[in-house]
Amino acid sequence: WLPDPLRRSDGTPVRTAVEWPARRAELLQLFQHYVTGTMPPAPGNVRVQSRETRREGAVTSELLVLAFGPDRRARLRVELLIPDAPGPRPVFLTQENHRAWAVVAVSRGYIGCIYAGADSQDDAAAFAQVWPEHDWSLLTRRAWAGSRCIDYLLTRPEVDPGRIALTGHSRNAKQALIGAAFDDRIAAVISSSAGAGGSITYRLSSETQLQESIEILTRRYPDWLHPRLRFFVGREHLLPIDQHELVACIAPRACLLSIAQNDSVENVWGLEHAWREARRVYELFAQGGALGLRHRPFSHATRAGDIEAYLDWLDSKFG
Repeated sequence: WLPDPLRRSDGTPVRTAVEWPARRAELLQLFQHYVTGTMPPAPGNVRVQSRETRREGAVTSELLVLAFGPDRRARLRVELLIPDAPGPRPVFLTQENHRAWAVVAVSRGYIGCIYAGADSQDDAAAFAQVWPEHDWSLLTRRAWAGSRCIDYLLTRPEVDPGRIALTGHSRNAKQALIGAAFDDRIAAVISSSAGAGGSITYRLSSETQLQESIEILTRRYPDWLHPRLRFFVGREHLLPIDQHELVACIAPRACLLSIAQNDSVENVWGLEHAWREARRVYELFAQGGALGLRHRPFSHATRAGDIEAYLDWLDSKFG
């Protein structure tokens, strides 16, 4: 069945919230070994290399290039959308191809932060050359890029540091979960149809059900996750961890798992089991309601009403 997030590798049960951080550290180490690859620590030297400011109605748009890392050789393009409203404001952080999501969030009072960590615009791919000593996968590099946005956001007086949300859909939802699991500064995460390698477990998703699996992920997209994962094709039950435990590592922070009723990358039954198992960790903190599960109609793609619903959920969590 599914690995128990509340049982350590030596068989010791985790019974209280005080005991959870040690188990979480153990899980994150296992994920770096089998799924994400290792990543460097925060560089601590994020600076603005260039800035272009323009007005869009009642919104200030800032086009930034952040530089960081050894000799500040790493670059990341970022766009900030700041509404004309008294701060500090919550932040809606997402990838470049979800800019329209951020625009909706800005209309509802959020600061929008869009970064080049998607297929359409990807600055994170070059990080492998800057940090060659790490074996991090592409989605992990993109997730890490989101954290560098937060490094910068926390220097801005307009930003509420306690209300930063990270969002993504499909492959971007996979990286959003990775980002939130490894970065405690992310107060809420919205995972929209993340599929295998995201919120659904490998054990309960298969290409025989016309959905994503380890076999499909590692064959079609070999750079998304660590190549070590491919050794578990057809042997998913031997993998020491599974994706519900990545979701559990976000606890007790807010997390919404969204799935379409006819989703092409995951199945409702499998996601419900993942949600239920991860929720056991949230309940250690008496925060079971912080882990949400949303079924939406139709297929994998999102619609305008879905984005509004995601923001309704985020409003409720951020007050």
